[in-house]
Amino acid sequence: MTQKDEDELLPSSTTSETAIDISATIAGFAPWIGGPLSSLLSGVSQARKMKRIKEVLVELKGRIGDFQSEVSKEYVKTEDFQDLAEKALLSAASERSEEKRKLFAEFLTNDIKSPDKPYDEKQRFLKLLEDMQISHVFVLRAMAENPSPVTIASEKSRSLSQELLLRFPEHSQETANHIYKDLVEWRLVSPIDINAPLVAGTVYKIADRITPLGYRFLMYIA
Repeated sequence: MTQKDEDELLPSSTTSETAIDISATIAGFAPWIGGPLSSLLSGVSQARKMKRIKEVLVELKGRIGDFQSEVSKEYVKTEDFQDLAEKALLSAASERSEEKRKLFAEFLTNDIKSPDKPYDEKQRFLKLLEDMQISHVFVLRAMAENPSPVTIASEKSRSLSQELLLRFPEHSQETANHIYKDLVEWRLVSPIDINAPLVAGTVYKIADRITPLGYRFLMYIA
């Protein structure tokens, strides 16, 4: 809905009355909560969100650099790109993690450079990115980081959960289990009992647990 549409549906007098009503309501709160709520209405929150969007745009500009493509030039004019870009920027505006905001810039960069990818899948990946915590991305990247086979020696037999912790030591085993469960639900990795010991003496590739969908998702946030 455009501003003109809003003005036609909501007369200025009604808008003013609504603002007065809201201000009166906030005045009834205790100062410790009324102050922050008042700040939201005064534009402090909007300024913070605009700053976050600017950060993403600056990051995007740096990643695009001197890249040019006739196909991409036409693509950024399409409704598909504009819808995805709007959703990505609005999500970034509400995202407190600076690291995750950079992922939205990476998503848009790869979308611009690879405009031929299916829209439905790009929309799905963007929704996944919105739902994820940065730790999900770290674990998925850690799994793909070293695709070389690992020989499980008999004296060092360990589970996939323990293998993940070796690559991502900042988290507890319980947290790693929850993260892996989420990745399974999103179909980015294949299901497995990650606490079960791997067979001693066998060669194991942890990257093999990432599904084709998972690898395609990683391409958008590379």
